[in-house]
Amino acid sequence: MPGFPRRRPRGPRRKDLLKQHRYWLRADEVPRAGVNVDPACASQFDRFNAFRDQHTPGLRPPVELDVLIRRDSPGKISAWTLPSEALKAMFVGYLSGVAVSAYEAVLHRLSRYEAPIAMFTAHRVGAGRYDAVVEGRQTYVLAVWEGERPTDGGAGEVYIRLYSQYIDTSAEVAPTPAIRAYAEALLDRWVDMNDDVENVSPWSDGPLINNAQGPIIYFSMRPSMADEVSAAAARMAANRGLVCFDPQWNCLRPTPDEP
Repeated sequence: MPGFPRRRPRGPRRKDLLKQHRYWLRADEVPRAGVNVDPACASQFDRFNAFRDQHTPGLRPPVELDVLIRRDSPGKISAWTLPSEALKAMFVGYLSGVAVSAYEAVLHRLSRYEAPIAMFTAHRVGAGRYDAVVEGRQTYVLAVWEGERPTDGGAGEVYIRLYSQYIDTSAEVAPTPAIRAYAEALLDRWVDMNDDVENVSPWSDGPLINNAQGPIIYFSMRPSMADEVSAAAARMAANRGLVCFDPQWNCLRPTPDEP
């Protein structure tokens, strides 16, 4: 098939991935992109679908998995399955279409210590043929900072100032003791994503402490767990005298009607 190398590219190694923290690409920073699925990978999907057909005949759900995104050369972005102790990373395919440039821009700004992860979905359209896409994860974000509690009307301005000064910058600032203690308290309650072996962590990237800069931590969570976790995280912040802000709704948390 044209477009695929005769010799498979070398995949990411697990020992290298363990030195990085997983960075979940977000839906608000990368668009959905098509994927030209590699024939060898498509054959694996066919075998997987045949196995599912034996147990759930008549149902044809898509293949869904998390993939590692890598820039192999200018304009060429590849997708890989995540390596494990038992399995090497498998080459899934190359991203295609105008969205490639958006992924390339995001990968360019990430450090070598960050492993960009995206959601992959493939619908079977025939033997060895799949309509496939990658996309960023929908996440729910909270910002928690140290300082005087602002008014409801002024919280957004304080958030923007702190975000611009500490989060939207390449400078690294060690978290304050209060913010570090808050992050550690969150991890006492919920497992860090990097240590999650049962897929139960609510966080969208990890280590969680990497989201803390100076007096603020800006962290995201899975939408499916956001209601419960954000409410508890907001209450934990309030109990420690910290300010919790919800950028989605432009309001302070806990809200007056939250317990």
